[in-house]
Amino acid sequence: MEPRLLHIETSGPDCSIALSVGNICLDSRFEAHADHNATLANAVGNLLRSHGWTLQTLDAIAIDTGPGSYTSLRIGLAFAKGLGFASKKPLISVNSLNALATASIAEFPEAELHLSIIDARRCDVYYAIYEASGKERHPPSFDTLGTEWPSKMGLAPQCCALAGSGSSKWASCTGLAWSMLLERPLSANMLIGPALSAFHRGEWETPHSIQPTYLRDPNITQARKKC
Repeated sequence: MEPRLLHIETSGPDCSIALSVGNICLDSRFEAHADHNATLANAVGNLLRSHGWTLQTLDAIAIDTGPGSYTSLRIGLAFAKGLGFASKKPLISVNSLNALATASIAEFPEAELHLSIIDARRCDVYYAIYEASGKERHPPSFDTLGTEWPSKMGLAPQCCALAGSGSSKWASCTGLAWSMLLERPLSANMLIGPALSAFHRGEWETPHSIQPTYLRDPNITQARKKC
């Protein structure tokens, strides 16, 4: 029997969840600019009940562990850990950039390379480069955009697809015409492929072992002293 997975994605301002059986998305929910704390519990409960499922029906719980927003990731991961403790089901860690690359490969199979790129505010981005086979060419990293990037990394519009919330920022910065652009926001149904592969490889986590991928220290501002 194909595994039944719950997928949770909270790496940015949006919140989404999905149920899958094997590589088929059974159902999904997406809420833009959501209050993750207020949204997750009710959304997951309603989604499971709508299909007659419970936590015990699941074979595992997949969670996007980043990179992304420090606060959003922390909320999603804490929620997934709680579900893991309550259900005694394994957790599966999915990297945001890998999930985007998987979606990009499906959308643009003709592309030789796939640049996953997530907006990290200002001119900063999280990014990784993948080959058409899914093999990682450049590991997940944090950097500041620059016009020299395409030539430095060997990327050209005719052979490289872009995916993620930083795609338009990248295209604007380079001044080149990128026709293969996947600008859909990262969502829970994009976790299905990577999570299923990890499940079959036995790459499971526990609530104690799973960790977020931040790539940089959180940007915590200090309150100004009153005069």
